[in-house]
Amino acid sequence: MEGTRDQYNWGPVDRIYEYARQHDIPVKAHTFVWGAQAPGWISGLSAAEQRAEIEEWIRDYCTRYPDTAMIDVVNEAVEGHAPARYAANAFGNNWITESFRLARQHCPNAILIYNDFNFMTWDTEAILTLIDPAVKSGYVDAIGLQAHSLYDPQIWTAQQIQDKLDLIHNRTGLPMFVSEYDIEATDDQTQLRYMQMHFPVFYEHPQVLGITLWGYVYGATWREGTGLIRNGQPRPALTWLMNYLREQRGN
Repeated sequence: MEGTRDQYNWGPVDRIYEYARQHDIPVKAHTFVWGAQAPGWISGLSAAEQRAEIEEWIRDYCTRYPDTAMIDVVNEAVEGHAPARYAANAFGNNWITESFRLARQHCPNAILIYNDFNFMTWDTEAILTLIDPAVKSGYVDAIGLQAHSLYDPQIWTAQQIQDKLDLIHNRTGLPMFVSEYDIEATDDQTQLRYMQMHFPVFYEHPQVLGITLWGYVYGATWREGTGLIRNGQPRPALTWLMNYLREQRGN
């Protein structure tokens, strides 16, 4: 968005935003404060300048796209994931809370989400401990649970994932979004089996408000084998998923 300081490239997001508004699709912003893909220039600024630039970015986004429904405000803040060190330098130890406070100030109508990976698997306690002050501040509206790698190096059972969803909701008191769901399997039947294992757990949990498939066209997704449409045809996992959703809506 701002590869060069004070020079925004709004074009791609403008097109997404307008298309979504025309077709009644809720817009989700991903992400405001993240260590992995911040512009390089922000790291060399003073703390005061970093604070000003973070707020300017959040304010300018919210002003331009006021109908944004959901925002991943802070992404992957746990040590060893991708914490935004420029934000920690700018705001100190309460940088997560402060990021959410700014998002609430400038985007008051959006659902504000903390998003992270390994949330339902290896790093549940570390993430819950880290975000506890921000959750208690009241600025966090929901939790984003990335759902990559639920099958490797360990296959997490449906019951284990159900238990983690219950734990996360009970500890935070917040609703959840399964934010980045994919199944890395080139074999159709393997992908189908895993889709049947976990998707109903997500969909039927009363505190899961939404599920985002992390790409669906084979060969154009983040990881090899995760696509649900191959050579223009739905893979068995997608056929099953569409039938499952039709059945759920008919109930």
